[in-house]
Amino acid sequence: LENKTGYVVQQKNILAFVNKIEELIINPQLRRNMGIEGRNFVVKNYDSKVLKLCIFGCRYSIIRHASYFLSNNL
Repeated sequence: LENKTGYVVQQKNILAFVNKIEELIINPQLRRNMGIEGRNFVVKNYDSKVLKLCIFGCRYSIIRHASYFLSNNL
């Protein structure tokens, strides 16, 4: 999430990269906030419990749809 969990700079744009790094160096609160937001994003979206629930839901949906198609000879 740009400007919330980190920055996106154009590839090979060294000046933009240096400016963003410099901004993080001189602003410890910004670094801290971005770190916290980044971790929260990963925990919310990629935590093993979240992924297991997602995988279980996908498997259940596939089985349910397959059963429907098989029972209706589709």
